[in-house]
Amino acid sequence: MGGQSPPEGPDSPSKENRANAQPTVGRRSALQALGVAATAGLLGSVYVLARNGETTTGVSDDFEWEIVDDGLPDAYDVHGMDAHDGTLYLTVRGSGTDGLFKLDGDNWVHIADRPVAYGIDDVVVADGRVFVVSHWHLFELVDGEWECLSCRREDDEWVKGIAYGDGQLIARGGDDTDPEFYRFDVSDGEWENLEFPFDDLDGKPHVSLLVDDDGRIWYQSNYSGIFVYEGGFWSTAHEDSGALGLGADGTVYLAKERAPTTQIAQFYEYQGDGEWSLRHESSGYGPSCVPGDSGARAICISGRFGALAIENHRLWTLPPLDADIDVENTALRIRETVVVDGTVYAVQDFDDYHTDTDIDQRILRYELNLDDRPFYTTNIELEAGTYLDDEAIDPQSVHLGADGRILVATNDEDETVGSLMYVSADATAIEGTHEFDEPVHAVDYDRTANRAVVGGDEHVFVVDLDDPETIAHRDPIDGAADAVSVDARGRYAVAENNTYTVYDRDGETLTTESVERSYLTDIELDDDDDTIYQVGFDNKSLPGGNPVQVAYATAYSFDGEFRWQRFGFDGGNLEDNIADTRLYGIEYVDGELFVLGESAGSKTIFRYDGERYAGDEIVERVDHYNNLWDTASAHIAYHARLDAESGDVESAQLTMARQDDGESNTFSVSDVSAADGRVFVAGSTCASMAARDAQSVNGEPVGEYRGCDPALLVTTDDISQRLSWSSFNREEAPGEVVSVDADADRTVVLARIDGGESFITDGAIVDRNEAGEAAYLAVVDNEATYETGIDTT
Repeated sequence: MGGQSPPEGPDSPSKENRANAQPTVGRRSALQALGVAATAGLLGSVYVLARNGETTTGVSDDFEWEIVDDGLPDAYDVHGMDAHDGTLYLTVRGSGTDGLFKLDGDNWVHIADRPVAYGIDDVVVADGRVFVVSHWHLFELVDGEWECLSCRREDDEWVKGIAYGDGQLIARGGDDTDPEFYRFDVSDGEWENLEFPFDDLDGKPHVSLLVDDDGRIWYQSNYSGIFVYEGGFWSTAHEDSGALGLGADGTVYLAKERAPTTQIAQFYEYQGDGEWSLRHESSGYGPSCVPGDSGARAICISGRFGALAIENHRLWTLPPLDADIDVENTALRIRETVVVDGTVYAVQDFDDYHTDTDIDQRILRYELNLDDRPFYTTNIELEAGTYLDDEAIDPQSVHLGADGRILVATNDEDETVGSLMYVSADATAIEGTHEFDEPVHAVDYDRTANRAVVGGDEHVFVVDLDDPETIAHRDPIDGAADAVSVDARGRYAVAENNTYTVYDRDGETLTTESVERSYLTDIELDDDDDTIYQVGFDNKSLPGGNPVQVAYATAYSFDGEFRWQRFGFDGGNLEDNIADTRLYGIEYVDGELFVLGESAGSKTIFRYDGERYAGDEIVERVDHYNNLWDTASAHIAYHARLDAESGDVESAQLTMARQDDGESNTFSVSDVSAADGRVFVAGSTCASMAARDAQSVNGEPVGEYRGCDPALLVTTDDISQRLSWSSFNREEAPGEVVSVDADADRTVVLARIDGGESFITDGAIVDRNEAGEAAYLAVVDNEATYETGIDTT
């Protein structure tokens, strides 16, 4: 037996007292309503921006939006935008050629000057007629001349904004604390006061007006709520203010911040009778949405937080609008957004308060091509969902077999007998079971020979799944197995008590090595060479003497030659990274490593690339569930992608739950798998995962929260985008997803359900949770969930 010492150096890990750590052992398991907001961008040109006395230029070649401003005057200032019959119209002021423009191909054409000398604002184009607001009056363009439609009224300066829908032109007047609303009959020119009954509203002018496809009139006040006019009466539609918007099919959306200062934007759909249902969450304060190109799809853009497309349970992240420029995102605002024939147009403002630029505004466009973009879904489609026994058993691991069957490892309630179940591909029958006279702790699957490598309390077993009664090998080990691994050549390894042994496919020992670490939690063999990867954590001490756990990932050759290490720093250097960190799992896929762990707080070495513990943070941020502020010591899930040869951390993400007030909560993890461009993270999410109230399985909403959810998080394999994050709680069912495995077509999920009920499908092996603590198996249809996106409306 050889011995592996950690690499030497100022940050090399040291062997310290192991007794003060109590790890959770990782199981190895095989607009305003008439306009929206966004960020910035440029194509085919470079703007020079002056900021803080320095000059900077464009920063990225990946900018996918296009500037559309040919034909507009210099220093144009857009105040209104609308589209009709495929033509886009703008009202422009603040320059020598104020007035109305329309887009002809790639060029803007001047149609008319402003109606009066005091500017031009909103524009509505309805049934071929053009209406604008200018100096608080309503004008129509008739035969090239402006005709005032409100000037004959006795009260001057009363039209502040207009909206059109369902054949109605609605004008907002009065002041911001006591607004008035009028309906203009475009056929006879008559005005009707809609008698808005609410007064003493918040006086700030951040308001919007919208008319939906059903003729309802909506008003968003600044902070005094949302109001709707329906059936001849006004009512309060929501006590919280937010941004109103529409989907292409007329769906009314409300976007608002979940709680003040959380920067969690929630998107609701109106269900009628004053009822709203949560659809999605994202970063920000709640951008307005405009009709998209089809269905219920809406485009929602925020100046600071980016552009989204939403439709039912799907959410797409659109390319950033600021990829080409170097300005603070607080300097960006979107004044208007319109979608015309599948192309998004956005008017982007640069806020001079936050940055000095040589431009104040630009018009961007982006041709929607969502078929080629991954989406986040709040609905998981199951092929099967079943309990595995009507008595309590302890689930351990799950794997997809080469023949389509599902291999499930469990222990009895007393953890004295372990079992391997051979579940049919459709999860409707247990086709065979092999029992061991000791509990099972770790399992991996050998696809080269349809074998299972099983680590128990005292032995490692190799089971021929074509003849389950046959144990190909039974080798004693010195303690309970912590991890097993099988490579593409059938070689396998088992780790126990900080020692690992590697065997060839015939069970002959190739090497045995001890590891001088506090905890070795998982191992993985390289499919292509004689490398073994190891993850775990060490007990160290911070500069002040307090204990800290420090995660490590290392690579060694079979003969013990050191190849690389990430993390594993000396505790004495971590005064700014005091959070305990642990790595629990590792998986090799086509030259890449996917590692899984946890951090007890956000002041963590996981923010960085594993070679340093300061400087630029590398973790990907999707939304506030990845932001490293508003956090406490709750456990945060960590998963990362490493280059197997070099050890370089290519991408990583820290993900936490969030309480109602936005403060962090625990997301504990148990297993990781990767396949077909996706990474799957199994675990348990406490209150609450992103958009929990919007989550569904086979279109059925998840149940009310009754304790930490059995959860599955899925991201793209570059870990830049979340694809789903769902719960398997159908009815009062807390628990944990303990194991996950996936291929291109299916994902198998093994969970422990601690009371209540999970999601069951027809033909289930056991269809009710009679055991209390039940082993639950689910089979996810990957295509229907992550590619097709079945409509759940």
